[in-house]
Amino acid sequence: MGHTFQVGGGGRFFPGFSLGRYELVLRVAAGDMGEIWAGRLRREHGFQKLFAIKVLRPELSPDPDAVRMFLEEAALAARIRHPNVVPVVDLGEEGGTLFYVMEWVSGEPLSSVLRAARGRPAPVLAAARLAYQICAALDAAHELRDEVGNPRELLHYDVSPDNVLITSEGLVRLVDFGIAKFEEERLSERRPPSLRGDGRRAFAAAAGGEGGAFLFRSSAPYMAPEHIRGQPCDRRADLFGVGVLLYELLSGAHPFQADDSESTMTHIASERPAAPLSSRAVPSRRGFAERLSSAPPPEAIPSALDRLVSEALAKSPTARTATAAQLMRALEEAVPGAAHPGNDVLVASWIGQVLGDASHLRTQQLRAALESLDPGGGTVDETEPSGSPRRWAQAAWAFGAAVLGVALAGTSAVKDSPLPPAAFTAPAGPRAESAASSVSSPPRRRGAATTPHRR
Repeated sequence: MGHTFQVGGGGRFFPGFSLGRYELVLRVAAGDMGEIWAGRLRREHGFQKLFAIKVLRPELSPDPDAVRMFLEEAALAARIRHPNVVPVVDLGEEGGTLFYVMEWVSGEPLSSVLRAARGRPAPVLAAARLAYQICAALDAAHELRDEVGNPRELLHYDVSPDNVLITSEGLVRLVDFGIAKFEEERLSERRPPSLRGDGRRAFAAAAGGEGGAFLFRSSAPYMAPEHIRGQPCDRRADLFGVGVLLYELLSGAHPFQADDSESTMTHIASERPAAPLSSRAVPSRRGFAERLSSAPPPEAIPSALDRLVSEALAKSPTARTATAAQLMRALEEAVPGAAHPGNDVLVASWIGQVLGDASHLRTQQLRAALESLDPGGGTVDETEPSGSPRRWAQAAWAFGAAVLGVALAGTSAVKDSPLPPAAFTAPAGPRAESAASSVSSPPRRRGAATTPHRR
């Protein structure tokens, strides 16, 4: 579900509120079903460990459908075991409040990075590496099997920048399977009555759809055409979201963006294709392609990558790449190195240059919240306040060294990168409301996910 990111207290919950053995520290997000808090587990001798805790909205607790969905969400996330997916490690109830606990991710949502980039495209290899990791997470979800080995065909349904977290090492962690569903279920049947007709405008499927009205969500610009039309969806709907993200990373612009969500959804649901990346064009407010400038692009888009993105953005699902695994192979063929974990440093470098001190500001907010609960009581290492900026800087210098080395060798793969090796650019106004949620190595409990492993 698209989250409204914000910092502070809200509702009946507040910093210091206890949920079983956990203590809430700082609210970092709020969505339809609940709130996400930074929380801590405290033990003797000053030990404490950070987690991300999602709590069900109190007004939804009496709704059996809402409770069922919340529990299913926790169960699904706990079953997906992969390094690029944030797992659920605990589930509990305290005073009638349901909550589940996730690993804490010290990182940034892709949405914050895209805002700070202000239309500047990412280096081709960094963008391809990000997309490759997102696909790896989706492949783990799509290939999920039940206890007896039957495929479950789980869909994420919300592959949007808010749900892609990136650590300071350049590792992607996909979060929020809150509206994930199995293919045999209808999405409308999974929305609890409390959330139906909640005042959001409905989009009439005027673009040829047959599913009636569909509810708006903040991540509507990343929905597939068949999703908007209310038609049956499969895993290729998630891959459309990957295509939109990759286009945005490579061009600095959304392929179908318009003045408002309704117009954007109309453009997506129409038959008009996105402008090819090779044209370096973006949709105008009227939905027509306009060239950004007559100047040559800072880095050429490989023709194979251009075709790959166009295929992922095909309006007909049958024209898209069929599986996340196939898209991963195509990315590696189009951009050699996209599959190599060693190139996470390029991702970290680009993000460090774009964000500057923004992530450090968020870390300071978390530290301040911890100190307010424990005046003079020390801090927890997992907030990474002092190491984080240094890690971004190290990544930037490593990226610069890599570019220089390639240039000296006469290779053109990355020598045209538009990013100076170590020039950090701070965004005009760090947005504290875009806090990230969830990851670390929590203790094993009965029913919790095991240590993630690569597929």
